[in-house]
Amino acid sequence: MQRAEIPGHPDAQAASYTQTEGSSGKRWSAVRAFTAHGQYVFMQLAQVVDGMDPAIGLVAKTIDLQGPAIDQFRATDVSEFTDISLDPTGLLARTLPVPEKEASTAQNTTYEQRGALQFQSDPSRSAKLFSETGTDLVAMAKTNVYQTKDPASAAKIVAGFFAELQPTSQPAKPVNNLQDSRCLQLEDKTFYCLGAADRYAIETSSDKLLDAQQQVAAQYAMLLSG
Repeated sequence: MQRAEIPGHPDAQAASYTQTEGSSGKRWSAVRAFTAHGQYVFMQLAQVVDGMDPAIGLVAKTIDLQGPAIDQFRATDVSEFTDISLDPTGLLARTLPVPEKEASTAQNTTYEQRGALQFQSDPSRSAKLFSETGTDLVAMAKTNVYQTKDPASAAKIVAGFFAELQPTSQPAKPVNNLQDSRCLQLEDKTFYCLGAADRYAIETSSDKLLDAQQQVAAQYAMLLSG
């Protein structure tokens, strides 16, 4: 490991190193950086297979973008913590919940578009899809529910998510009596199902296909009965 200089950010404390993936022998170049910005500290980690310069460039670009973004953020005052609502729109109340003891820290809550992107397997692709469909709120619980601008947009979310995973997955039986629902068996052998209810897209996964199908069907009923 050795010290790295980040172009345009002389205050960044960064180190570069290389590592080799044991199973494939693939060699990675990596840069990790810490940068103070007001009351915040940014941490970036870039890992690439085509040399150290691209990794350094990724870190520099990320800091360039992160600074203005965090400047627009208003941190919640400690005195306001008790007033924060996990479900300001009521969407979470219409989403299948995860039992509290089983829920991760990311579940049983809602996210606006920017926050939801961090959970996407391809954030750049999803950002474009969310923008095109007016997806402005995502409830994450037993299922994930994406609130779009209209029914056609919900169907577009379903098609987009399905197209992203289809090349590396196997087809599976869709949900009974739910038009345009779609299911896949993923590479890890779990099952992934999608559906739409009015302007909402539904997403879920399970170790068993029937369970995933039933989750989508139950979520569909909850959204249309609300």
